[in-house]
Amino acid sequence: MKPFNCNSKEFPFAGGHNDVRKAARSESIISHSIRQSLQSCKVEENAQVIAEKLARINKNSSLYKTLLGLNGVLQHLTSLVPIGNNDRQLMRSSMPFDEAYEVFNSFFPYKGFTNQEKQQFRDALLHPEYGLRVSIFTNPVGGSSEIILRPNSIDIEPFLIGLTERLSSKPQEEDIQLVHGILNSFDTEWDRKCATALLGMSRSWNDLIALGIDPRPVSESAEQIKSVLSELENTKTAASDMINLRLKEKESKIQLQLQQKRDRRISQNGVWPVDKLDDLQKEIEALDKRLQEVRQVIAHQDEPEIRKFNQMVKRLASQLSEENRLKRRSLSSGRPRLLNEEVEDFIAQCIEQKAASHGRRHDTVLYTGRRVKVKDLLHLANHKLEEQGKPLIRSAVTVSNLSRPRNKRSRQAKLHTGRGLFCTKKPYKSEDASNENTHHQRAHVLNVKRFFCSDRNKEIQPFTFIRSIDDKAYLRPGTSEGFCSARNTRILAPSAVARARKLPKYDWPQKMFYQTPSTHRILKNEAVNIDGVERIKSVGDRHIVYVRPKAYVDSSGTTWANETVQMRHDIPEEFEIRIPDSTIVNRSQYSKGMRKVSSRLHDNLYLFTDMSEKDDVQKVSWAHNCPYRSYEHLRLVKVKNAVHEIHNTFNNDETISTAEKESLQALNLNNLLDKFSDLEKRLSDKNVTALWSGHQECTALCNGVLQQLHDLGLPYDVKPIWADLTDAGPGVGISNFEVRFRDAEMARMWNSDYRIRVHRSQNDSHMNEAERTNSAIGDALVDGGTIEWERHRLFDGVTDDQISQLTLNEFEEHQRQIIRKNALEVTDDVVNRLDGAPALGEFISAYRTPIDENEQFFFNKNSITEQTSSVPGAAYIDKICDFFNKHYIRGELYMEFVKQRCKTTAGRLCSYCSKHDWRSPKSFDGIPSPYPDYEKLPKYHYKDVFDTSLLSEDNTVREIDDFLPRARLKKNFHNGSVSLEKPETIERFCNEYIVEEEHVRGYLNHLLTLQRTSAVRQNQRTKDKNTRKTKGYEQYDWKTIASTFENMNKLYVEELNKYLVHHNLSLLGKKNDKIRRIMAHVALKRNDAEWPENEGEEDGNSADESVDECDSESDDDDEVVAFVDESDSETEVPVNTPAGSTRTRAGRLSIPNSRYLNWLA
Repeated sequence: MKPFNCNSKEFPFAGGHNDVRKAARSESIISHSIRQSLQSCKVEENAQVIAEKLARINKNSSLYKTLLGLNGVLQHLTSLVPIGNNDRQLMRSSMPFDEAYEVFNSFFPYKGFTNQEKQQFRDALLHPEYGLRVSIFTNPVGGSSEIILRPNSIDIEPFLIGLTERLSSKPQEEDIQLVHGILNSFDTEWDRKCATALLGMSRSWNDLIALGIDPRPVSESAEQIKSVLSELENTKTAASDMINLRLKEKESKIQLQLQQKRDRRISQNGVWPVDKLDDLQKEIEALDKRLQEVRQVIAHQDEPEIRKFNQMVKRLASQLSEENRLKRRSLSSGRPRLLNEEVEDFIAQCIEQKAASHGRRHDTVLYTGRRVKVKDLLHLANHKLEEQGKPLIRSAVTVSNLSRPRNKRSRQAKLHTGRGLFCTKKPYKSEDASNENTHHQRAHVLNVKRFFCSDRNKEIQPFTFIRSIDDKAYLRPGTSEGFCSARNTRILAPSAVARARKLPKYDWPQKMFYQTPSTHRILKNEAVNIDGVERIKSVGDRHIVYVRPKAYVDSSGTTWANETVQMRHDIPEEFEIRIPDSTIVNRSQYSKGMRKVSSRLHDNLYLFTDMSEKDDVQKVSWAHNCPYRSYEHLRLVKVKNAVHEIHNTFNNDETISTAEKESLQALNLNNLLDKFSDLEKRLSDKNVTALWSGHQECTALCNGVLQQLHDLGLPYDVKPIWADLTDAGPGVGISNFEVRFRDAEMARMWNSDYRIRVHRSQNDSHMNEAERTNSAIGDALVDGGTIEWERHRLFDGVTDDQISQLTLNEFEEHQRQIIRKNALEVTDDVVNRLDGAPALGEFISAYRTPIDENEQFFFNKNSITEQTSSVPGAAYIDKICDFFNKHYIRGELYMEFVKQRCKTTAGRLCSYCSKHDWRSPKSFDGIPSPYPDYEKLPKYHYKDVFDTSLLSEDNTVREIDDFLPRARLKKNFHNGSVSLEKPETIERFCNEYIVEEEHVRGYLNHLLTLQRTSAVRQNQRTKDKNTRKTKGYEQYDWKTIASTFENMNKLYVEELNKYLVHHNLSLLGKKNDKIRRIMAHVALKRNDAEWPENEGEEDGNSADESVDECDSESDDDDEVVAFVDESDSETEVPVNTPAGSTRTRAGRLSIPNSRYLNWLA
């Protein structure tokens, strides 16, 4: 319905509508706050006037609705309302203008609430004909209006005028300054708005104007403040609900952490150091207390918890209001950005390509070849802006704020407006160094992990041992290298420089004190399902670190094997099968001390019996310094000392119960020790048969003790499935014979079912799990200072008299002892720093690697490195090598042992496998190496290990390294099927073996370089060989050459033979023997009887020997070979074979040391 219209025909007042409205508005004003209606009737007659008017007009007219609305307002004004607590009622007489308007507006269904419509309502109230007898009073403080009935006989306008004046008193100048000072001190617009609203509630509009405040926005802002306050109340409600949810989540989280720590406390009891277990117990107690506090806050029944809960709600509500900008201005586009995304992309590209703009002239030239610095950013930005024809900027900070902030949570980060395409940070250590094998070897490692840890093979998980091993870069005590910075921790130090630990200003390393930490990380993985995909995650790995004094202990395969055996003896729980075995009696009753003793006894006795070979024992002779007798004596002494030490250990070990000691005493180790002593005496007899029979008696007794241990259920079985993940370093790589030999020994000693060693690809060792432990080692070593190596000075504790009596040999021996003592103390210091250090949620267990030979489990390193049939223990070495060849397969980057594989390789079970069945509940023929998934091309992926077969498409066993890119690339390069000149062959190879083209091209270039280099060297060797052939005896200046050992050593054996043949001298002996023979002969010819001084090595060529390894005529110093000089043939032929000579494994003739043969013919 259309609004009230004073120009309607129903309005019977003289003059037009505008004249009546103008007269009513002007004549009704009493003051700026008071208006008086022009209605002259009495209050009790007002209703009759409206009723008479209603009777005369059309009901469908707007005036009719207006009159009904005015009548409704009049009824509210004249209604009776109770006063006080008694039953007295009085006429209401007044009501707020807005409330009256709502009553009036209820008769107009479509009428709005605009200011214009409210003004029309006011005009109707003040109308001289049908208006109400009221006055309208506007409060000068706040601006609210009130409608008041005018009494018939009393004028209330003077009272209202006086009230207005009292409320509108003029402020003082000081008040004005104070108000403006307060308003200007506020930091936010919300504070100013609230302050002015408070002023508006207690001050009139005139007062606000007098204070210099515009009153119109004050009244408008009041509504906005009400809306914001309503939203703030809503945020408090939401914050309360959110706090309750967070507290319940925190309760669940703490309960989970508490349970996990309690479980860890139980599982790590006896594994972690005592102090770490105590710390864990304190954490458990703190979590328990925290859980109770959270539960009390959730209940918030007591006064402290109520206050804490309300404070949390208040903080969160404040945060929510800040995030929603409830008390801030609305977001707007703001000032346009001076630098657009194109400029940002350009700067990032310049940083990547090392291009900078000149600082003084603005041109289109960029200068390359130097890195971009922070001060260059402004020049680069202006360079691009000038290209775009935009105004230049003057502030370098504007450009630097485009970078990624160092700390995203800092205040400075809020000023950064860019996309963060560049930043200032420490450079990366290296670029991506992946090669052709990287993808394949990562897939191979993943295959091993998934095969052992997947839920599909859950039954073999308790039988599986997975380990990652690696050497950390050696430490250099006395220097700052490795001690100056920690990657993951901060170092606390005293602020006073004089009290702080210091690093040396200059590094003067001493090689005798270098230390090598070697990491054994025992992996404990489990399968988890993430978004429908099975993933492998770590669940509490064990970190074992052995510290080796580099000058005394190498990083060979024997050293790694000795550390592994020592771990087996010191921490048996990590190697034992973790499920009950019904075939083992009372398995769970034995203490850790008992299991340690039994494992040491088993391994020592087994190794002695396994190494006892008749052929080796029968080589023993009673010649002076017989190496075979020394070898057998060493074996016997080691096992005897080990058994004797074990016997003393279990008698004195308090952790072993009385019942356990009685079961060990039943083994009657004293009889075994007596038998070893008896055998030791036989080594001095000359009866070889008696010696072998003594060995047989000892081995029989050892086997009896081993059987007794087995009947007792001791030692607990070592996990039969074993995986080592390593790089291809010298001490762990499968190309090393020691590594292969020791692995085969441990497979026999621990009755393994399956063993695999997989290497990471070259330059991909950072993916090795042990590298994470190495990082923790670096953090544990750094304490602000270096490790001092000079703990004991050379002459500490030695008197001057003793020094004066020292011979040179005694002094050198004393010096060696002091150096050794210092080196071992440095090792112990490193061990103390590492032991108990945190590593990936666990703690490091650190030990010192055994140094003395009698402390090392494997002791025949020298024999296995020579690999000749004449070395002591050759029969045992041949047995292990034969075992390896029958049970292992070896690829380029992995080797794999499978029990009973001999049935496939040799056609029948070997003597070992016929006595040892599979121990794990599931037997398998191996883990398939990665196989390409061609269905996912052009993306390069390998198949899942459970979808990969050990057989090829023709149902035959897959070839070793059938999809290893490097191995295949070598083969295809040499047969010509892949070439750099034929890009289609490279593309075909990439798709077949799923390897990136850049890696294929890179390795092909490497192979081509090797091929060309080999051709150049071969040509040179051929020329040199032809020159040597044509060069006669007379063309050598023998007197000059024979003057020094070095000159003679530069000649080939072929050239030495020319002299020997010319003078009819013997051709027998090694190269050094021939050199000395020639030098002696030359000296005799000069009538010089003095024997030439031995300036070279006795048993090998000197380091500068110019004999090419690829030359077929170069001599092998590991064998004594006789040669004849034949013009038609260069074949090596034995001459005058002496008694006792043997054949090497290569088939060459080995003659006993000939340095004692006749030097002259």
